[in-house]
Amino acid sequence: MDLYPIQKCINLYNIKIPDYVKYSDSNISKSIDNGDTNLVKSIIAYRNHLKKIEDDLDGIINHLKYKDT
Repeated sequence: MDLYPIQKCINLYNIKIPDYVKYSDSNISKSIDNGDTNLVKSIIAYRNHLKKIEDDLDGIINHLKYKDT
C-alpha cells in the first residue's frame, strides 16, 4: 500500500495547537462558566479540525484499500 497520500494528508493538516488549548480540560461548559470565550472558540475549532482530519484520512484509507483489490 502506498502511504504517500496518507503522509500528504497528515502534513496538510499539521498545525501548531496552542498549549492553553492542548492542556486545557477541553470542557466547553466549564470554559463558558469561567468567561473564557477565546478558549471556547479554540476548543471548538480544535475539535472541528480533528474531525476533518479523521474524515479525510478515513476517505484516503478506504480509497487505498479498495484500489488494491
